Amino acid sequence: MRPFTTRLLLSLGFLSRIPLPGRVFLANPDALLSESADVFPFAGVVIAIFPSFVLLAASLFWPPEICAAFALVALTASTGALHEDGLADCADAFFVSSDISKRLEIMKDSRIGTFGALALIFVFLMGWASLAQIVETYGAFYGAVAIVCAAVISRSGMVWHWHVLPPARSNGLAASQGKPDWNAVVWAALYASVIAVPLLFWLFGLTATIVVCISAFLLSLVAMIIARAKIGGHTGDTIGFSQKITELTVLLTLASA
Repeated sequence: MRPFTTRLLLSLGFLSRIPLPGRVFLANPDALLSESADVFPFAGVVIAIFPSFVLLAASLFWPPEICAAFALVALTASTGALHEDGLADCADAFFVSSDISKRLEIMKDSRIGTFGALALIFVFLMGWASLAQIVETYGAFYGAVAIVCAAVISRSGMVWHWHVLPPARSNGLAASQGKPDWNAVVWAALYASVIAVPLLFWLFGLTATIVVCISAFLLSLVAMIIARAKIGGHTGDTIGFSQKITELTVLLTLASA
């Protein structure tokens, strides 16, 4: 197994658009993303740093609604809209009354359809409203922590989704990167728990922490059930779809805490 730092950088190289030292990738040309899946929660922490800072800085000048908008734009920029693309592709494909092959073909199309556009608008607006509510109710620091926890928990769910479901296509990007083993799922869940649970308990209390964990688990499970029913397994898009709805679930839950 490669060192922790190497695995973290390799995972960030795929999951984000954060500038990274090229020598890590040159030294590991045969690395598969699945081999670094266990550290996805830590990648979530790194990805959340910039939008959290943007939220805190914006709170010095603007009301919660504007701060939340800036933070979510920064979060999207940090990932290059990678998971948003998966969400849109899944929405376009899953709402089509057709067979699996047609849905997979739609998911490969770079164009965004009506359902994809509506899904992006809905998820962004709900995330914005939830984050703004957290900032208005508790303060910007709570909002920054909420971003971190949502990023961490949702990326742990990605590993679970990737492991449990079979590849929906043999020549897809997710299939080409191997498949995380059960140990990666367990370690990702443990890492997410160690990072997110103390923060949530400290700021939002025991009840909110329990509800967030249960809600995130259930929505990750729902994403798997939908993907299995619609296309028979996972793709890179369904993994991104899982991340987005789980991330939104965490923010929604904390907004109502």
